[in-house]
Amino acid sequence: VAGGGIINADAQDLLVEFAELTGIPVIPTLMGWGAIADDHPLMAGMVGLQTAHRYGNKSFLRSDFVLGIGNRWANRHTGSIDVYTRGRTFVHVDIEPTQIGRVFEPDYGIVSDAGAALGLFVQAARELKEDGRLADRADWANECAHRKEVMQRKSHFDAVPLKPQRVYQEMTEAFGRDVCYVTTIGLSQIAAAQFLKVNGARNWINAGQAGPLGWTLPAALGVR
Repeated sequence: VAGGGIINADAQDLLVEFAELTGIPVIPTLMGWGAIADDHPLMAGMVGLQTAHRYGNKSFLRSDFVLGIGNRWANRHTGSIDVYTRGRTFVHVDIEPTQIGRVFEPDYGIVSDAGAALGLFVQAARELKEDGRLADRADWANECAHRKEVMQRKSHFDAVPLKPQRVYQEMTEAFGRDVCYVTTIGLSQIAAAQFLKVNGARNWINAGQAGPLGWTLPAALGVR
């Protein structure tokens, strides 16, 4: 689970390297969206009640080990804590000590900057790979990728009046990979997270749970 702390630490390249070395699929949070490109084979989708992907939720529920880095287990991400945690081992890495165990007690907690932790994780993964001791997770990664392929929400509607889903599809196709989206809260944020594609760190600027309506215009002025 890749949180916004990874982007704050400019550690997105380390995240992708770690994922590619280990073959571990990545689930970004809403604040971490863009840390790994949407079209990367190991981007497994977002999880949650609203700003989420069906394939992301399905893959998460089939997991047995979760490594959270720079995230805070927000309630719109976790939903029911019992359902979210049942049958899974959790490791939580966060720079803020009070975040470790704030929502639920992980099996292992690590207080660290996301970039520093990922640097060590990458180093360890390289050593394991060189020694031939790195587990092969290809089957699991392929399973997640298959769900991502077959569980996309329908957006190609030809109905009149035009459906919002089609508008988001056309936005994705017209604006390309380098566009930056800025959003506050509400249905526009929920629909955007469900239908848009984000392929770079800081290409999704989101107000989180602060709810500052009217924030998007001044935020967009300074986004680049």
